[in-house]
Amino acid sequence: MSSGAFVFPYVVAALGLLLLSAMRAWKLVDRNADWLLAVLLSFTAALIGGMLDLGTDVEGYRTYYEDLPHLQELYTWWDAGFEAMALLFAHAGAPYGAFVFFCILSSHLIKLHVFHHATPNSLLGFFAIFCLNFGEVGFVRQYLAASILLLTFHFLTRRRIAAALFTALLAGLIHKTAFIATVVMFVVYFGVGSLMPLAALASAAIALTFVLPSGILGSLQNRVAAQVAVYLAEGYVQGLQEGGISLVRNTSKFLLYIALALWMLRGASKAGAESVQRISGRFVISLSLFGLLLTATLSPVFSRLSVYVFPFLALSFRADLFQPRYSQLPDQFAVGVLLIINLLVSLYPLSAYF
Repeated sequence: MSSGAFVFPYVVAALGLLLLSAMRAWKLVDRNADWLLAVLLSFTAALIGGMLDLGTDVEGYRTYYEDLPHLQELYTWWDAGFEAMALLFAHAGAPYGAFVFFCILSSHLIKLHVFHHATPNSLLGFFAIFCLNFGEVGFVRQYLAASILLLTFHFLTRRRIAAALFTALLAGLIHKTAFIATVVMFVVYFGVGSLMPLAALASAAIALTFVLPSGILGSLQNRVAAQVAVYLAEGYVQGLQEGGISLVRNTSKFLLYIALALWMLRGASKAGAESVQRISGRFVISLSLFGLLLTATLSPVFSRLSVYVFPFLALSFRADLFQPRYSQLPDQFAVGVLLIINLLVSLYPLSAYF
């Protein structure tokens, strides 16, 4: 298949989503229709991800899932929370596609729940998500962890600290890198006051070690040590590019996220949902800078922290900057073009997997 034919359906889908989000911004679609369309799009993405083998990790994920009911030693690859969830599906006889469908749908519905409370244009957020990670159709467990972390942020903005700590811990059990993003998020949200909730989260994690069976705990400790060694030694990102090229690509990627977040932070701060979006934008900038630092100094594999940037960047897209004003059309056009360019640049090196 030629490169043009390969990217064509993705570009058409992105343009369709951009059109829908513009229709919502210009009041041609009401809030109820906005929510319903976003839910239907989530079901569509989940169906595509569940029915087709898409993404760089699908072969490994499928093989491991199918072997789960027969493994003598569990928790050797996937994180404890994600593997426990997979075990429920595997023992129930569900095929891998059904498990992926559930994960993608859950991930999208969590994000849409937060978008619905924080922005009047859920379709705009869905358009951004599609351009950043292809709508999660090439599912990996970090996507679900990132969505749960967005829910953590939502609980923080509602002052529901206990719920925020619980979901942060849950995100870390889905993928351990969520703990890194959680620390950054708490520091951005609370500033120096973050020491208390972070201490509470650490205490909860320590308490969990006394509850988990010794076999699982020992396996987790061994896996964390092994993963740290791999992360520090790994010189490639998913084996796609040489180290020098990978660093340039990852640096450009993080700088784009920072630029888009700064774009959304323009203008005077307002109360309500918009202030939540501004905090989300500051988190995007902070995590992007931290991920860029780790990527440049330790290993390109830390560029995977960008997965936690995606839902927060989508949330930071303020609806007031996409209103039906002709003076805003150049900005709206520029943001749409940048996101679609990001989609194309991300797609090309992954053509064999999508």
